[in-house]
Amino acid sequence: MVGYFMKKLMEYGGKIKEYLLRLKPKRWFTLTNVIIFIGFLTAIIYVFSYLIPFTDNAFVVNNVRPVAALTSGYITDLYVKNGDAVRKGQKLFTVFKKPYEYTVEQLSADLAGAQAKLAVLKATYERDLKLSENEQKIYKKLAQDDQKYLKGYAIKSVSLITLQNSQQETKAAKDKWQASLKQLEIDQHQITVQENEIKSIQARLKNAKVNLDLTDVYAQGNGVIQNLFFTIGTPVNINQPLFSLVDQDNIYIQANFNETDLRDVRKGSKVLIFPRMYLGRKIFHGVIDSDYWSANRQLVDDRTQLQNVINENQWILLPQRLPVIIKVTDPDPKYPLRVGASAYVYVEVY
Repeated sequence: MVGYFMKKLMEYGGKIKEYLLRLKPKRWFTLTNVIIFIGFLTAIIYVFSYLIPFTDNAFVVNNVRPVAALTSGYITDLYVKNGDAVRKGQKLFTVFKKPYEYTVEQLSADLAGAQAKLAVLKATYERDLKLSENEQKIYKKLAQDDQKYLKGYAIKSVSLITLQNSQQETKAAKDKWQASLKQLEIDQHQITVQENEIKSIQARLKNAKVNLDLTDVYAQGNGVIQNLFFTIGTPVNINQPLFSLVDQDNIYIQANFNETDLRDVRKGSKVLIFPRMYLGRKIFHGVIDSDYWSANRQLVDDRTQLQNVINENQWILLPQRLPVIIKVTDPDPKYPLRVGASAYVYVEVY
């Protein structure tokens, strides 16, 4: 039975082969058929492109930190040049120090003078305190004398004039004692004012020392110096970017995918990266850093604050491209990835 079926199968196969040989190729390879075939193939690829999420619209991006001086002046020392790889904490350049050193010296002298003045005020307060205590004792003694003279006047042993003179002296002593108390209040206020003045000078001195320290500019992270085009003597202003420090610790790829290719792409998906400069020599690996992709499509008119709706294509609406950020997991110093370099990207979704 099996031999019979095999024999029939061979016969049918021979007939099909003979039929195909009799066909004229030019009957099938017409312009119309080719166009239909290409359109059909394009539609298949378009519908099922999410199965192979691939893009050639990708490039290297890094965190780029502008380097600026936080003080004004001019450059006196420059320790790096374009292309230098620097480490965090490495000194980059120095701004003219003298004005900031003089400010620190002046405020230090002002602080010493203010502290000396405070010591004088405290000594004055101690002196006035003792004087006030003495005035209080005098007043109490005269007040006791008044009581004695008052009793003596009651029994006619002291004259009225003596009593009145004693009372006047007691009143004068009381006024002097109260005046000394007021002086103590003044002394305390002066001490408080001086203490606040010292705090103000100390704060300005700390700020001056910070400014002096900031004349030396250090790298805030590991990276490579780029776009450095100045020399010693160049004037600088506060927060004026002078050059860039390209981060080398974390390297990213921005891949702009069609939205139709992102159906199964998620955060953490593994990625194959083919840099054009190393095409055929090196393949990098990465992971999707975020699953929030966005593109600006709401264009608003500045005058009317109404949206401008633009016909993107007269025939068919093209799929929107969305930026996908990929972190490179295996950077290789032998194959450095330059910022802005192009790459092909394929996302492994299965």
